[in-house]
Amino acid sequence: MARLSALIASTAVFLAFNMLAAPFGLSRGPRLPEKALRCNRVFFGDVLPPDATLEKVAVVREGGSYGEGEANVAYSVDPTGLPALCVITVRVRSSSTSSYRLGLFLPDKWNSRFLVVGNGGFAGGINWLDILYNFPVTDPKHLSVADTALIADEVIRQCDLADGVQDGIVSTPDRCAPELTVLLCSGKDNGAKNAPTSGKADCLRPAQLETARNVYSDWTLPPNNELLHPGLTFSSEGEWLLILNGSEPVPYGIGYARDFLFDDDGGGGGGGSGSDAPPWDWRTSFNESVVRYADEHDPGNATADDCAALGAVRERGGKVVIYHGLADGLVPTKGTGVYWNRTLDALGGLGGLGGLEDFMRLFLVPGMGHCYGTAVDAPWNFGGAFQAGLIGSGVWSVPGFEDAEHDALMALVDWVEKGKPLDSIVATTWEDPTNSSSG
Repeated sequence: MARLSALIASTAVFLAFNMLAAPFGLSRGPRLPEKALRCNRVFFGDVLPPDATLEKVAVVREGGSYGEGEANVAYSVDPTGLPALCVITVRVRSSSTSSYRLGLFLPDKWNSRFLVVGNGGFAGGINWLDILYNFPVTDPKHLSVADTALIADEVIRQCDLADGVQDGIVSTPDRCAPELTVLLCSGKDNGAKNAPTSGKADCLRPAQLETARNVYSDWTLPPNNELLHPGLTFSSEGEWLLILNGSEPVPYGIGYARDFLFDDDGGGGGGGSGSDAPPWDWRTSFNESVVRYADEHDPGNATADDCAALGAVRERGGKVVIYHGLADGLVPTKGTGVYWNRTLDALGGLGGLGGLEDFMRLFLVPGMGHCYGTAVDAPWNFGGAFQAGLIGSGVWSVPGFEDAEHDALMALVDWVEKGKPLDSIVATTWEDPTNSSSG
């Protein structure tokens, strides 16, 4: 039997409007005559702006599949079981040296709704944690996968009951402050360790415990403790290996600074590409000044700091649902809390939570990792981004529960179109969390 649980509260965002405009300013208007609705280059080529190039137009038959396979490095699994539709791929020139691509599925049978989905990326922030902690692997402070497994078990042991329910899931990490000194190794030097035999270490050295504390702690800048980046939450340990277990930072940690901020694959210190100088190197060039430089230059407007801009969404009748897994070990859950509170400060007024909940809701998902999945058998699937694709290439919504009670997107549509506020979502999991036929 599938196990269900109501969410009490990531960072993926669903956004819907009463009226939706296409990327090139095309608004919903009268239905076009059938003779104009043809899947061909001539028709689409006439409606694109000058900076856009039509790459491909293709017809997909009922039950067919479409995608770019291995050529699409980030999303190599093609969707299957599609309805009859027309596909177009467009490249848009954004500057003299850059461009971006977008694709559209235009179904033969259209329900008059327009849905936009985005790509996973830098998540509106930089994983500074990845740069600062846990290197090199030979250092006494380094945490291995076995070490983080030990910490994860202890956090569950001490924090599971913080919400009053013993279920192996940390649902309220903000109400718990686990005492991890119980994991310190015994012995004169307090540092003797045995080789793990069960996938977990048996104890931690003091230096390793300090690394864990750094990962949990917010990164602040003296003398005023200015917040530079929030730390990870208790219960996120199962995903620390994504960023903290290598011999050098993963691309999440250094790619933004090197490639976006400094555009420096060979210019050294921000000199740009094409130079003979060595590229920007985190070992020698990373410090707090990089954070300042990022704040000042903000390439691509990646910093989500204009919270008042969401007022335009509210004014046009739009609704926003934000969700974040409490066990996310890649993007700190506390960062979403910071964004929510700053938006409340910017848009507060009359109504629930200063008027914010009139058009925007936040759900924190106990036991869910980054966007999807769980390491503690927690309900995690509610139709969020990437979740259906994790189960199968032809899956949509929540298998067996395709309704607004279990699917956040369907609930969001009801909020916009029927005026039914989204107060709760029921999450689902199965005996095998990614096999919906496992019961």
